[in-house]
Order: sequence, then structure tokens, then C-alpha cells
Amino acid sequence: MPAASVASKIRKTSRLLNQFPLRGRIVPELGDDEIRERFVYSYRLIYRVRDQSVLIVAVILSGIAPMGPPYDRLMRPPKTNF
Repeated sequence: MPAASVASKIRKTSRLLNQFPLRGRIVPELGDDEIRERFVYSYRLIYRVRDQSVLIVAVILSGIAPMGPPYDRLMRPPKTNF
């Protein structure tokens, strides 16, 4: 599969999440109903749903668990500077 086709499908899937944010399954390793995933070819599109807004937090190759320092930082809500 050409990389451009994979990227296009990931973008299309992420746009659909705005309309159907709960369509993806809960990420089993995390067990948090705000963290969900959709599969796009052999990639996992991991996203957070909060107040009907969607934030893509990772796109990783299937079979890779979203754990450890790189993913821990992504899974936390962003800090606000007010």
C-alpha cells in the first residue's frame, strides 16, 4: 500500500470521528472510555473524546501497545496557561 494512500485514509477516518466520536472501540490496554481507537490498514488511530471534541493522540503500527513515557505524555490532557 503506498504511503500516500495510507495517509489519505487516516485523514478521512479522522474527519469522520468528528461526526461519530464514539464509533471507535475503547483501547483495551488503557480501559479509559475517553481513549478510543480506529484501525486504518495496519495502523491504530488513537484518539481522546471529551465533551464531543476529538483529539488525535497517536497513530501507531498495530501490535504496539500505547504504553511508556512517549504515550503517557500524549494521553494526558493538555495543560492550559490561564
